[in-house]
Amino acid sequence: MNEVELNLTPVLDCFTVLITFLLASAGFLSIGFFEAALPGAGSTANTPVTELRVRVHPPGIIELAGKTARGNRFDLDQPAGAAALEQALLSANKTASGRAQIVLAPDDAAGFDLVAKALGFLNRTRIPITIEEAP
Repeated sequence: MNEVELNLTPVLDCFTVLITFLLASAGFLSIGFFEAALPGAGSTANTPVTELRVRVHPPGIIELAGKTARGNRFDLDQPAGAAALEQALLSANKTASGRAQIVLAPDDAAGFDLVAKALGFLNRTRIPITIEEAP
């Protein structure tokens, strides 16, 4: 019986190159949905102006406060509430200045899915979002 030898060196070389390529090109896997700035030390001349403050309350209530929206509450569980929130954010986007920002302060009891849903709405405004701890 003849023993057949298989040279695995070229196969291992191909997998090494393949793994290196996949690790180098994995940058496209980053999620741009949660791009948010954290409050930190910066120059006061370039400090963004808070255009809108957003509070997230369970079980699906989003409360807007700011220059353009004062004390508006929207229930995301209701289709009319989601549509009204879209309209309020569109109007906030139209009146936003160049240094505008949105400050998101979720309650401690608000779950991740609710905060993610709120971020989905806020991200459509294209205004930078800062996340801070709720008071």
